[in-house]
Amino acid sequence: MLSCMPFVRCARLAALSPATTKRADCTSRTSRHRPAISAVLATGLVLSIPAAARAEDGGARIRPADQPATAYMPVTPTRALLPVQVGPQKEVTFGVRGTNVAAVALDVAVARGRAGGGILAYPAGSRPPAVATNIHNPGQAVTQRLVVPIGRNGRITLRNQSSGSAHLAANLVGWYRVGAYQPVTPARVLETRGLKATTSLTFAVAGHAGVPRTAKTVLVNVSVNGVTSAGSLRLHGAGTVAPVSVIATHAAGQPGNATARVSLGTGGGLTVQNNARTSANVTVDVVGYLKS
Repeated sequence: MLSCMPFVRCARLAALSPATTKRADCTSRTSRHRPAISAVLATGLVLSIPAAARAEDGGARIRPADQPATAYMPVTPTRALLPVQVGPQKEVTFGVRGTNVAAVALDVAVARGRAGGGILAYPAGSRPPAVATNIHNPGQAVTQRLVVPIGRNGRITLRNQSSGSAHLAANLVGWYRVGAYQPVTPARVLETRGLKATTSLTFAVAGHAGVPRTAKTVLVNVSVNGVTSAGSLRLHGAGTVAPVSVIATHAAGQPGNATARVSLGTGGGLTVQNNARTSANVTVDVVGYLKS
């Protein structure tokens, strides 16, 4: 079973127009650059995510949280980070606080990047992951739904992992509750170059990258790049029938990205299929798993 949190072309680019965009050449978190970081923090809203179903101070509306069988709680999309220009290899931090929250789902947008690259998303104050999301070409607008743990300080950091500035923004769209979802340090479980057109590849996930052998469902970030024709991917449990739905849809010569919740199949594995008419480079990074 595949539950997609798909790649979406950034249709709301008006929100990133010069009239509404705040500029911040963000720097690393050092005392020497503390004033710049303070300016960036002002662009983020500190959102309250209560355990009970109610809205607080105009924050996100939470569906009833008293359902133990429900791991994921969608909320009314709420701006967590206003559009801001972030310098190359710099970061922006914003607050998303709550109780009983293991991780939050964010629609993270990157636009007007002056160089190709990606985004590192992680709890503020922790070590950045080794794998990037939102893979993009120069000038390409990409939105990807990411699932990111929140740290003890209730803050999340986005790092512009490229050699040029880019505009970043984020909306809070949901959260995973403690006890139902277990984040892991994002780690690559598949990196393949030249996956031939319309062919599939099966790989192991359970028992790797912090995922226990008993895990049944995982959350993964998927990217496809280096494709000279338009296409997409299919992702499903090993040994199961491929779904009709596709993820990581992309144009010719442009990367595609997706985040998906998918049930593991035979041997705790997954199968990915390249639907393009030409070969593709595909990566899959695991970010967490459901405990039941």
